[in-house]
Amino acid sequence: MVGNTPRNIPWYLPDEASALLIALLGSNPNCQPYGVQRFHWNPVQQRLENRGVKAAISSPSSEPMLSLGANRVYPAGVRATRWTLDALDWGTGESLFHFAIGGQRYNVFFAAILLDEDGSIHCGSSWGRVRLAVPDAP
Repeated sequence: MVGNTPRNIPWYLPDEASALLIALLGSNPNCQPYGVQRFHWNPVQQRLENRGVKAAISSPSSEPMLSLGANRVYPAGVRATRWTLDALDWGTGESLFHFAIGGQRYNVFFAAILLDEDGSIHCGSSWGRVRLAVPDAP
């Protein structure tokens, strides 16, 4: 789960419009939200359990993709106002790698991150679908 609460909301903007800030200004340091959290379903106790928080990761308006085979989760992130693809270890939450996709025109606008059979990652953007050929990760 990614944090989508803006760090700052202008006084004149109703709280209901916070998603608009994230959609349009998620890479702006004044609004950029932080936090990625992992939950696990406990079938015995019938409840969700918190399995860790990475407060330093920013992944606004991202719908991360989980790769159980690689034991990784791939959210779209933001670093220094540039949209990135991040890879986190699913078990520990450790940041494995990231690379910059580009500026605001690569905003994912709540689109899902998808992995195809060739190992390329696809995400939506304000200009259409983006296909990334991911280099071999360390």
